[in-house]
Formats: sequence, structure tokens, C-alpha cells
Amino acid sequence: MKYCQNFGNAMLNEETVCSQCGISQVPVAETVTADEDEGSKIGYGILGFFIPVVGLILYILWKKEKPSTAKAVGRGALVSFVLGIIFYIVVMVCSILFIDSEFSEMEDYMYEDYLVEEVCMR
Repeated sequence: MKYCQNFGNAMLNEETVCSQCGISQVPVAETVTADEDEGSKIGYGILGFFIPVVGLILYILWKKEKPSTAKAVGRGALVSFVLGIIFYIVVMVCSILFIDSEFSEMEDYMYEDYLVEEVCMR
């Protein structure tokens, strides 16, 4: 048994037109187009990774025309966005820890100065 390529309706094996939607079914071997080229999908995924705004725009434009390429470029943009957020969080945490350690060292130094002045004043 085979299924309609557009809506997934069950069809008999010898049918070439879906009885429910009326759309002609093209054999799977003929549906492979230039959009299915693996190299172009990887290239667009890399483009989406390095320029996420362009990746998002291309995903929106190609969502219906070139779904596999749109998915690749959208995935690249999404990965770039998520890694950017993770990087930002790591930098913020490291900055906070660094600043906190510097302040604690400065407090220790100031306290030592205070003790030296107290001893010298007596």
C-alpha cells in the first residue's frame, strides 16, 4: 500500500491519482531535485550559522519552495542563536565571579591597611 504524497491518504498501489484529494502522484525517484543536493544544504546551514538573520530570512522565504534547504539554513541559524546565548551566559558568570574575587581581595587589602593604621596610631 502506498500513501498520498501531499496528505498521507491511503492509496492502492496501482493508483496514480489520489482518490481523496485528486492530486497526481509522482513516483519517488522523480521527486529528487537540485534542492536535495547535500552540498548546498550544508553550505546554506553554514551560512545560517554565521549570519543567523540571513538564515532566518531564507528559512521563511524557502519554507514551502525548498523545504530541505530551508530546514538546513534554519537549523544553522538556530544553532548559532543557542550557542550565542550559552556563550553570553558563560561570559556573564565568569565576569561576575572575577569581579567578586577582585572585590574580596580589595576588601582584604583595605582591611589590612586599616589594621596597620590602627596599630600605628596607638
